[in-house]
Amino acid sequence: MCLMIPPIVVMLLMLHLLPEIQDSSICFLTSKSWITLSNTTQVPLQIVYRHQNLFHYFPALTQALESLFVLEGIKPVSQQLIHEPDLHQIKGFCQNMGLGFASTSTGGSWHLAMLSHNQETADHALFYAAIGNHQRLGETLGYPPCCVRNYLGNVKKVASEAEYGLLGSLRNHEVPFVMNYLLRSADVSILSHIPCSFDCSSSLHLAEKAYACVQKHHPQLAQYLKQHLSGPIVLHDQGVHPLRGYSRVDDRIYYTNAEQLKESAMNAVFSRCDNVHLVGKNHLQLCQKNHVVDELKDNVRFLLFS
Repeated sequence: MCLMIPPIVVMLLMLHLLPEIQDSSICFLTSKSWITLSNTTQVPLQIVYRHQNLFHYFPALTQALESLFVLEGIKPVSQQLIHEPDLHQIKGFCQNMGLGFASTSTGGSWHLAMLSHNQETADHALFYAAIGNHQRLGETLGYPPCCVRNYLGNVKKVASEAEYGLLGSLRNHEVPFVMNYLLRSADVSILSHIPCSFDCSSSLHLAEKAYACVQKHHPQLAQYLKQHLSGPIVLHDQGVHPLRGYSRVDDRIYYTNAEQLKESAMNAVFSRCDNVHLVGKNHLQLCQKNHVVDELKDNVRFLLFS
C-alpha cells in the first residue's frame, strides 16, 4: 500500500513517535542485552512471545512493548516509525505472527507502519494518518476519546509531547507511575498516547492493563520499568527533569542527580542544585542547600510518580 503523507503530518509523526534517543542511563538499544535492577542484579533483556524474542526484531523498547500489546489484544493497532534497514525483518515478523502490516515512506529513511490483528484495520489506520485525519486515527488506535479531543484541541499550541503535561487537570502532584509518558523521548514508557491529563481514568485503565502484560511476560523488565518511571519530575516549558536519588523533607525534594533528556539551559542549573523547594502549585525554587539558585513560575509542574 503506497500513500503519500503530507509534510505537516510527517512533522507531527516525527514529533510524537520517533524517540529522541539521548545519552541516558535509561535508554534502550538492541545492543543492550542486559538490564540492571535496583539491587544490582542483572537479567537478560528479552520479551519472548511464541518462542521469539521481540528485541531481535524491534530496535526500541517502546516498539517491542507496543507490538506485545497488539499481540495480547491490549491495543488494536500499533503505530510505529521504522528505520528502513529494519523494515523487512519487522514485516516478516508480522507475517509469521499473523498480524496485519501496512507501511509507507515518510519521504526519507523512515517508514510509518501500522501493526494490527487484521490487515483491514492496519490499512485503515495508515490511510487516516496519510490524510491527516487525527480523530479517526486516534479512534482506530484505541486511544480514549477524551485524549483524542485534547490532542486535537492543542496540537497547534504545543511544541513537544511534554508540554501536554502542563495542560489538563491535576488533583495533586502524586501520580501512578504507569501514567508517566514523559520519558518516552528516552524510549521508556508504558503508555503509547498522550493522556488528556494525569488524572485520566481511561488512560490509567489502559496503562495498568499494559503493565500487567509486561509483568506476565517479563517480571524483571516490569520491575525495571517501575524503577525508572517512578520518582519526582520537574516539568516546565523548557523541558523534563527526572530527579534521581531523592528524599523528601517537608516541602523540599532533595536529589543526587537530575537526568538530562535533551539539551536545555536549565540542565546546568539543576546540576548545580541539590533540592527543589515546593513554594506553591506552580511555583518552584531550585536550591543549593538553602540558597535559591533559580525560580520557576507559572508554566511548571512538580510530579511525583509512585
